[in-house]
Amino acid sequence: MATRQAIKEAVDEAINVHWPPKRRLLTDPEAATYLGVSISFLRQGRMEGRRANRSPGPPFIKMGKAIRYDLQDLDAWLAANRCEVA
Repeated sequence: MATRQAIKEAVDEAINVHWPPKRRLLTDPEAATYLGVSISFLRQGRMEGRRANRSPGPPFIKMGKAIRYDLQDLDAWLAANRCEVA
């Protein structure tokens, strides 16, 4: 399984980091791989929103029918859902 750093490097290479927009938008499969979750987890999070006893999914961008995830939003979501052992 690829590491997050390897995925970030692949995304950077694919979109050419010198291109003006610095925003990195990932598709469902790319975001799921990056987060280490299933695609269905992301889809359920989008459709069900916040529910009791459920982790809300990460923020997403909807452009027509296309769903994209901002890499910075995914990193922030991971940090916000981090649990420390007492």
